Amino acid sequence: MLKNKIYKYFSLEILRNFLIILFAFSSIVWTVRSVNFLELIVDNGHSIKTYLLFSILNLTNVITKLIPISFLFALVVSIIKFDKQNELLSLWTNGVSKISLVNLFFFISIFIFLLQLLFAVFITPTALNKSREIVRTSDIDSVNSLIKSNDFSDSFESLTFFVGEKTNNNELKNIFIRDENNTFKSLVSDQGKSSNTTIIARSGSINKKKLVLNNGVIQSQNNDGKVNIVEFEKTELSLFKLSTGFIKQPKIQETNTVLILKCLFLSDLVFVKEKLIENNCPSHRGNELFETVSRRIGMPLYIPF
Repeated sequence: MLKNKIYKYFSLEILRNFLIILFAFSSIVWTVRSVNFLELIVDNGHSIKTYLLFSILNLTNVITKLIPISFLFALVVSIIKFDKQNELLSLWTNGVSKISLVNLFFFISIFIFLLQLLFAVFITPTALNKSREIVRTSDIDSVNSLIKSNDFSDSFESLTFFVGEKTNNNELKNIFIRDENNTFKSLVSDQGKSSNTTIIARSGSINKKKLVLNNGVIQSQNNDGKVNIVEFEKTELSLFKLSTGFIKQPKIQETNTVLILKCLFLSDLVFVKEKLIENNCPSHRGNELFETVSRRIGMPLYIPF
């Protein structure tokens, strides 16, 4: 009974130190990374809600990476504390063998190993994939903040904006727009053959999700090199379909572990028969997929070792 109480006390002390150290390290690292994620608002115009959800879901990745070092520090701190308070000496004098304490530390490390394995294999990839999906499906909240005075803005995919002057009332002057992906193809008469479009306007303003332009021209070039010019007094451009250059496709660390294993061990068989998972597998080489799986499953093994 006495030994069980001692082991319980040691276990709770180590786990308590582990959680405190993990929380402290994760808070620091996550805060620094969250500052980098501010580009979602500043450079990509997403809402604060999207930023917060993206940052919170990325916390799982931080926790996964910090679990081993946090457990190591917790173990060292606990042993030093036990030694300074002569608690270890009390154990030896009461007949508790050192190997019993080593076994206790090993069993605790098995628990931490399973915890990190759960995060690395299931929780973190799912959370990171969800964070990418949130960015992919969310609309740009503040287009106005992305367009700056006297500066070329390429925040939007395949679009370049230039505004000569921007007043306090968010009125725009001397506007230049280069559309290389037919985002505004509805303004062009020959939509099917148009390759790129240039819009120039003297003034304009942003009204919610619409850009109102005044006194300008629209120049479009078709695939044959012919340039068409259309003058206008007033026109409106819908900004609903605009997307930024933020990476929206899931990265390898955001891919489900089960899918990666299927791509590694079943891809040859499937490709030969029906190519069922050809479109689902990440666009990475086999070595990268194998390294990812090894890191997720193999790295936690260092904890009990």
